[in-house]
Amino acid sequence: MKRQHRLIALISALLIALSITARAQAAVTALRPGDEGPAVEVLQQELMRKGFYTYPQITGYYGAETELAVRQFQQSVKLARDGVAGKVTLKTLFGKNLESALGNAALSSGSPSLAKAAKEEESRPDVITPRAVASAIPIYGDDGSDDGVLKKGQTGSTVLEIQRTLVALGYLSSADGEFGSQTESAVMSFQIASGLSADGQVGPRTLAALSARDAITAEKSAPSLSGQSGSRAAQAIAIAKQFLGAKYVYATAGPTTFDCSGLTLYVFKQLGFTLPHTTRLQCQMGSYVDYENLQMGDLVFFDTVPGNGLQYDHVGIYIANGQFIHAASGSTGKVTISSLTSGYYRNAFTNARRLL
Repeated sequence: MKRQHRLIALISALLIALSITARAQAAVTALRPGDEGPAVEVLQQELMRKGFYTYPQITGYYGAETELAVRQFQQSVKLARDGVAGKVTLKTLFGKNLESALGNAALSSGSPSLAKAAKEEESRPDVITPRAVASAIPIYGDDGSDDGVLKKGQTGSTVLEIQRTLVALGYLSSADGEFGSQTESAVMSFQIASGLSADGQVGPRTLAALSARDAITAEKSAPSLSGQSGSRAAQAIAIAKQFLGAKYVYATAGPTTFDCSGLTLYVFKQLGFTLPHTTRLQCQMGSYVDYENLQMGDLVFFDTVPGNGLQYDHVGIYIANGQFIHAASGSTGKVTISSLTSGYYRNAFTNARRLL
């Protein structure tokens, strides 16, 4: 009898423990770097289905590849690019299928999200909204303009504060209170890194990103831009990123659908360049660049169909940090960002051309 009571007590204890674990898992409201388990697998599968997760395997581990995919998805739907799959990001990614997709998925006991499940509360929302910093850094210049935007040509203490922030983040070398070409390029570089529209102006959204405690530094982003060529390269990337998710349609060049050379044609047309609508002819434009010397804004070319006699049959625009944006055909079928450091596109890469 005593043995039976002990067995019942043991089973009860196990049930209580399982109940506590289940409640902890249900309380998880975010997936973040370091997490692992079926929940991460489900996340990777959905990101892959939407063309953002390009790693060849579903690993179940929230590492650098998954974080990058989450950032790219967040950027495409205009959420803060923090690389954390929080409540808003997950809801936007899965939609009405969120509960069924993640309802039965679990994390391993060592996952950061599970460890914090009992008191999980994200430090900030996914959507970037202007913070209450206007009293500290008002959005107007000493030249009298008060349109809510700081831009080239303005001067004064407000510009100086913005410049000091850019210097601290590594995008600018010095601050003088004058919003000139170098400051404009620095702002555009920061905007590109933060997933914002790169117009070189400091409005409420850019100010909010600059004021964030986890503002992206130049060291963690693309190389700092400088001079006219850097500014135009940033513009090219910003224009191209506006069409992330646009459908691939052969022989089209925007503004709603693109093929690969149609996207590059459209982007560079906005910068005053006239490109032919064929990859074969675009690869004759500008100057030759090899893989080791790639810079933001370079056209990158690929041989994706070996043996067809065309050494250059696909083209995209290099972003930085081993990433490029392109209109992909096949199963992807849309404008997307892919890796150039390994895998399919690294093997298919032939060369690059520099126009900017």
